[in-house]
Amino acid sequence: MFSESGKMTKLKPTHQRILSETAARIFEDAAFAFADESRAEIEPQGILSEIGAAVDFAGDFAGTLALTAPEELATVLAANMLGVEEGDPEATEKPADALGEIVNMICGNFLPAVAGDRAEFRIGAPRSVKASVCRRAVSAQVEVGSMAMCSLIIEDRLVDIFVFMDGHPARGLAE
Repeated sequence: MFSESGKMTKLKPTHQRILSETAARIFEDAAFAFADESRAEIEPQGILSEIGAAVDFAGDFAGTLALTAPEELATVLAANMLGVEEGDPEATEKPADALGEIVNMICGNFLPAVAGDRAEFRIGAPRSVKASVCRRAVSAQVEVGSMAMCSLIIEDRLVDIFVFMDGHPARGLAE
């Protein structure tokens, strides 16, 4: 799990649970949107278009944390975060910004949860990524422990969160 330099090189199975719990808490605290664990087995509603956001991180270990969600959910999240009505033009213009801020907050809370409070990281600026790029990255043949993924149902919509460790082919999520 750690290299000779003491840096973590692989994710443990418990990190997926930490990722899920961290993401659910951030959605609740920042966007007033709740993960519905009792309905985690539901069939998500049809997705018209899906968007994604990612941040790279480096420090005690390096990688990329990404998130994908239906654009309509991202618009609702933007409205909630901005404190405006869902149809407000300010919210409809900022779904990607909302996902970027959420992925940044998830990353900023996930890293100390797995590495400890003394670990230091630099988190890059959020950027948009194509959801299809994240999906292809998951299907790549990779070494066990080089990625973690969790899915949440938020407002009856499926949200996927990914962590790709340094060395995973998807690290950086080039399009």
